[in-house]
Formats: sequence, C-alpha cells, structure tokens
Amino acid sequence: NPNLIQAFQALRPEDKIINIGCGVAEGTLDFYMIDHASGRNTFDRTTAEAFVAAHPEFRIRETRAIPVLSLDQIVTTHCSGIWPDLLSLDIEGLDYAVLQAAHFDSTRGPKVTGWKPAVTARDSSSGSRPPSGPINTANSAGLRMRALAIPIFA
Repeated sequence: NPNLIQAFQALRPEDKIINIGCGVAEGTLDFYMIDHASGRNTFDRTTAEAFVAAHPEFRIRETRAIPVLSLDQIVTTHCSGIWPDLLSLDIEGLDYAVLQAAHFDSTRGPKVTGWKPAVTARDSSSGSRPPSGPINTANSAGLRMRALAIPIFA
C-alpha cells in the first residue's frame, strides 16, 4: 500500500522498504483500494469485488496504476540477486500466480517461503486453481512443502 511507505520507513529504519508492487511480470497493474491503510487493498479485481460483495459496508474507493516487478526482478534489482532466507507473500489473490512465476529451486531461492492462497481467487490461465496447485508449484521448484495453511471463513 503506497499510503503506508512513510510509516514503514519511520517504524522500521533497518529494513529495506521499496515502493513497488509484486506481480507475475514487470508492468503496471490497477491497485484496488478499499480504504486508506488496509491490507484489503489488492491488485486482483476479483478479490476486491468479492470482498466488497461480502461486506457491503465497504467499497472500492480508489483505483491507482502501480508499477510492479516479478519476484525475480525485485530480488535482482533491490537485493543484489540474493534471495532472503524468509520470503512471506500476502498479495491478496495473486500469491499463487506470483509464486508460480518465480524462478528458484532448492539451491537458489529462499530457505522458507510462506504464502496464503486466496481460496476465492481464480488462476488467470485456467479459470480455476486446483487445491494441489501450491504444493505442485513448490515441488516443481525443488522445495519441500512442510505445511499449507488455507483460510476458512464461516
């Protein structure tokens, strides 16, 4: 969320904070903002619209065009090509697609990866995401899946 960059810089001066989105490839994506400082904001229109439909007290208040880079490009450009030991993704609906597009394996990449697949989001290439998708992606990258947490909403 571009509205939070200054707060992150003030509260976490030891961290490298970059003001860019993470996507499948370099480009510009619409960023759907439900509120000023929320983790509900997303690049995935379907996820934003589903949230608003489920919670009518909210609405998409603003849409901004935000530059995005792939995970590989972020690591190359902003981390000197060195993957962090811990990579945590929470991209509100795009986690699976971004992880699938990353080029790492058991020798090049993070030691631990965490992500929260959005159960209601759809994979853009097939129209749906099989439940085994994240596990197959991790296995094909040479990573060993320890656990997969899928949020359950009542």
